[in-house]
Amino acid sequence: LSKVAGYFKLKPTQLMKKRSGHRDQRALAMEMMYRHSGIKQREIGRYVGDMMYSTVSHERQRIREVMERESRLKGWSEDLESILGAKPKI
Repeated sequence: LSKVAGYFKLKPTQLMKKRSGHRDQRALAMEMMYRHSGIKQREIGRYVGDMMYSTVSHERQRIREVMERESRLKGWSEDLESILGAKPKI
């Protein structure tokens, strides 16, 4: 969470707020946490502001769909994959 927040020049707490104006960044953080940390969606939900695992799942699905259409988000994802370094879980 802190590495993703740092990439966007945000504080991790800004990605933990529900209506912070950083929905895509928050969803991308959840996707990267799922891919690179090995933790389950329920635990990710706890990290990002007490979100239910089903909401984490919906947001991850939404951000993957948006990444297919928007090059800006795809670029963010590729940059974060490089920063995180490890081979993604999926």
